Amino acid sequence: MHDKWAELRSRIKREVHISHTNYVNGMIGDIKHDTKPFWRYINGQKEDKHGIPPLKTNSKLAITDLDKACAFNAQFTSVFTKTLFSVIPFCRPACSRMADITISTHGVEKLLKGLNKNKAVGPDNIHPWVLSEIASDFAPMLSHLYQQSLTSIYQDFV
Repeated sequence: MHDKWAELRSRIKREVHISHTNYVNGMIGDIKHDTKPFWRYINGQKEDKHGIPPLKTNSKLAITDLDKACAFNAQFTSVFTKTLFSVIPFCRPACSRMADITISTHGVEKLLKGLNKNKAVGPDNIHPWVLSEIASDFAPMLSHLYQQSLTSIYQDFV
């Protein structure tokens, strides 16, 4: 009787493991083409879902996100000093002039088309899919803008 129970328990444990693995693999899908389901699953497995716990400051308990951010800001600004760039020595390079950098429309277009369309929007709030789709039309303007920026920066140092 004991052997039969142990065998049945082992078989059920194995079946549960196989079922769980199949469930997770089906839920995650093809990770090479879309990583979002994978990260959603990983983040769901985290045990700490509350982020930063309340912080004890000198005057009170920081509970809200804003209070915590202010507490961290107060701590970090009290520890670090501001660098005065006017006291840092700057020497102009005595070597020969570096070759000019040219930003080509073709290069900008290639980079835009190579963006991962599954990534989230960046700080500019433009989705990579949009940038990839309008790369041919947008690349000439961007390359001109980047080239002008580099040229003006270089002129400031000459």
